[in-house]
Amino acid sequence: MINIIKEEIEIEESLESRLRVICDFCNTTPTIINGSIRRIDKTNNDYKIIQDLSVSLKDISTELSESKETIKILQESNDALELRNTKLKEENNKLKSKNSSLENELKNLKEIFEIFKNKLERLYHFFIDKMWGNKEKRDKYYGVAYELYGKSILDDKQMRGILGTKERSTEIDSESKSHDDDFEL
Repeated sequence: MINIIKEEIEIEESLESRLRVICDFCNTTPTIINGSIRRIDKTNNDYKIIQDLSVSLKDISTELSESKETIKILQESNDALELRNTKLKEENNKLKSKNSSLENELKNLKEIFEIFKNKLERLYHFFIDKMWGNKEKRDKYYGVAYELYGKSILDDKQMRGILGTKERSTEIDSESKSHDDDFEL
């Protein structure tokens, strides 16, 4: 704490006499009043304390200013990240929507594939059934089956199955004919 001291000061006689001479010369009458002086007790100690506080306040002010800059930079960075996050969420939603659409399309394609697979299987069994018919029909349908094989509609395994059935049917016809021939004798 600052302590202010008030002291009364008396004017020295030599100074007072000089002032009187000057006043006589000027034809005026001097009124001399003892004055007072105010002085501050322990000025240097208090000044040092105030100076330390001032330096501390300057340090805090500088740090606060730097912190404001850092906060501003971090806020801008945060804003940029939020914007990027929003854009990524939008893109993610678009991709989810597209994924859902593609999943539906895949499901539809699988259903269509199953339909064609079943039709192809029925076509294969149709040819197998026709190979058990008479020789004229068998040769006619075998030609169609061979044409479908040439266009890769029927695969190797299916064609071997049709050919095997045709050969077996022909063998059975031959055995049956020879068996019929045996009865005729």
